[in-house]
Parts: sequence; structure tokens; C-alpha cells
Amino acid sequence: MIRPNLLFIMTDQQRFDTLGANGNSVIQTPNLDRLATEGANLQQYVVNNPVCVPSRASLFTGRYPHSHGARNLKTYLPADEHFLAQVLKDAGYTVGMIGKEHFLTDEQLRVFDVYSPYSHKKNVPWQDIDERDDSAYRSAAMEGSTADYPTSRIAEEVSAFLRSQNANQAPFYLKASFPDPHTPFAVPEPYASMYDPNDIPMDPVKPDEWPNKPLGQRLIRDRQHMDTASEAVMRETAAIYYGMISFIDDAVGSILETLDECGLSDNTIVVFTTDHGEYLGSHGLIRKGYQFYDCLLHVPMILRGPTIIPQVVDNTQAESVDVLPTLLELLDVPCPPGVQGRSLVPRLRDESVEHKDFVFAEAGMPSDRLLVSSIAEWEALATKPAPYYWAIGACQGKMIRRLEWKLCIYNSGEGELYDLQTDPYELVNLFQHPDYQDTVRELKDHLLMWLFESEDPLPCG
Repeated sequence: MIRPNLLFIMTDQQRFDTLGANGNSVIQTPNLDRLATEGANLQQYVVNNPVCVPSRASLFTGRYPHSHGARNLKTYLPADEHFLAQVLKDAGYTVGMIGKEHFLTDEQLRVFDVYSPYSHKKNVPWQDIDERDDSAYRSAAMEGSTADYPTSRIAEEVSAFLRSQNANQAPFYLKASFPDPHTPFAVPEPYASMYDPNDIPMDPVKPDEWPNKPLGQRLIRDRQHMDTASEAVMRETAAIYYGMISFIDDAVGSILETLDECGLSDNTIVVFTTDHGEYLGSHGLIRKGYQFYDCLLHVPMILRGPTIIPQVVDNTQAESVDVLPTLLELLDVPCPPGVQGRSLVPRLRDESVEHKDFVFAEAGMPSDRLLVSSIAEWEALATKPAPYYWAIGACQGKMIRRLEWKLCIYNSGEGELYDLQTDPYELVNLFQHPDYQDTVRELKDHLLMWLFESEDPLPCG
């Protein structure tokens, strides 16, 4: 019997709440909503790192960032680490990647039988945020046809790959990786005008939130100059972001239609997810950073496999490292050594099975230590503010989350504690509050045990 195929569809920087299937009544995502209703829609799935490279590395190795070693934006997966495409190639799969990969070296990319890379470049002006000016945040309606845009081209190449397959060939693994809705916020018509900025739901903000937040976050806010970005500009940005997602949804629809036309749907597992979220105005910020808010960590995760994966909306906590062992179990391929995640298959097939009480995230490296003690000192470092990417990596941290609480600890000695039941937008930091010190200590104990238990099980070298 031929093993199931695997079609892994992912976006870059997409929030959990930007799907109709996840409760958004404004955004138009009918194809992804259909995928969610036909499979398992994980409602409490979080990534293990809030930025691209380490998050993708954990997703495709089943290992935490401190184990696989790709721990910030400027690193690649070490040469001796396994990853999903390599494991499936060794198991006899034809493997392909169309879109953004972003975490593998040129040598590792040679594993793919089909490889067609795309990036975020969209031929529109873009600047790193450098001036105290709304223009740094303005989104754009791209000129030209949708056919010239990476989203369309990726969908066309994916469909062409699917048409080249047939039931008598070896099974395939194809990763379709869209670079959007990552910055720059730009999309062609009709998607640029699809949403009225005034209709976009925005998270509440708390004007006095910042004095009780870690310094690293205050530096990010200062670097982005978000105190000058108006609500109107943020809504315009969000409307373009929504348009980018609806464009992707149409592309996914064409891919799923091709899968059906080719008679491949019944024996193909389809995954949809992303690498991390987006602030999009939450906490008065945009883009991403080395922080642990749910707007960055809590993202969509959908798995569909007719006769293989049940139709379920599941609220169990799960994390990136769980994806690889889950898929390998579904494909009947052995897990390589060193995998730290836990398969979700028992839980998906029996909701009485417990999966995880806690999930974890980490950001930064030991060298990412704050070198300043105040925003004034930060501004005095140079005639203009320090580079944005220095700021987002200015503090190493670890996070533990359960359904009710989240604790974050940083190498600066600072911390955050949020009551996710009464404060789901994480606006009130209870870390120093005397009434919650027992909760802080309890979660610290669990975090410490995770650090012991998640030490790399593979031998050095």
C-alpha cells in the first residue's frame, strides 16, 4: 500500500484570529474555513519561537530552539540536524518546496527534488522604520496583475506539481510556503480594496500598559515610534494585511481544487499553518519581536486527511515540536532520534486522551543581553536610534503557558505574568504583584523542570 501524500501549506506571520473558522466575522477565508471543517482545527496551538528561522526549524525538526541551535533570525539549521523533507526523502518520498524556506543551508536544500524559492520582494518601496512619521507604517496597493504576484505564482507551480503526480508513483511531500502576509504590507487589487479599514477588529490597547513591561519591549516601541502612528494608519495597514490573507485563501482554493481534480485528495494529508503571528496594532505595535504575546505565538493549525484525521475542533494545547512526530505517525514513518515533540494522533482520535498541560517558547541567545538600562541611554548610543533588529533581539527569554496563565522570564531579570482568563490581551503584567507570587513560583518550577527535561538528548558532535 502506498503511503499517504503530504501537502504542507504555510504562510508567514499570520495571526490565529485571521480566519473565519477561528471566529473572525470580517475576513473572507472560505477555502481555509472549508479545510478547517473537513479536518482537525487546533484552537490552542502555539509556536516555540516568535520569529521566522527558529520557529520554522522547530516546526520541521520536532526539536526546541535550544536543541536544534537555529536560535535567531541570522542563523541556519546546523548541518547534522534532521528535518522533515530529509526524513521523508529517506523514506522514499518525492520531496518538493515551492515558496519561502528560510532556515536551511544551500547544502540542505539539495534534498528537494523540486525547489522553487520565493521571497518577500514585491517591487514596492519599503523602508526600515527610521523616522517619526506615519509613512513608515503605510501599506500599499500594488500596481499590476495578481498573476505577477508571488502568491499567484506559487499556487500555479504547486498545481503544476500536483498534476505531474499520479497514484502509481512514489508518495510525495510538497511544501507550499507563501511569503505573505509578512511585511511589506502590499497587495494588488482587488484585494487592496477588499476591506474597509473601519470594519477591521482591533485588539484593545491600554494607554498606561508600558511602564510595567520589560525594558526590551519598551525599546521596541521606541524604535518603531508607535506613539506617533495614528489609529487610522494602523487600520489601513490591517485592511491590507487582511487583503493579503484573502489573496492567499483564493490561492489555497485553487490548490485544493487541483488536488481534487487529480484524484489525490483521498490519499493526501493537508496541513495549514504559519511560522508566527503579527502584532497588527496589539500593544500598539506592528511586525514581530522577541516577545511572547499570544498575537505572536498563538497561530492557526489545521490538519486534514480523509479517513486518517477526524473532523474536530480541539482545544488541547499543542506546540510546533509536536507537528513532525504527528505527521510521521500519520504517514507510518519512524521518528528520527532526538525528536522532543509528542504526536497528537492519540488525542485527535480520542478526545479523552490528555496531550499537554504546558507549552513553551523561547527567544534569543545567551549573547542577546540588554546593554542599556533605560530608553534615555538607548537613545544616547548614537545620533539615530539603533537598528531595529538589534532591538528585537535585545533580551533572551523563556515562556511557559497553560490555558489559564502565562509566565515569561528574561535574562535581564525581568518577567511577565498574565491571567489569560481575565486578561486575554495580556495588558496587565502581574509578575511583581504580591497576590500572585505563588503562581509565579509554581510556573517557575515547571519551567525549570522543562529546561532539564528538554536538554538535547542527542550526543554532542
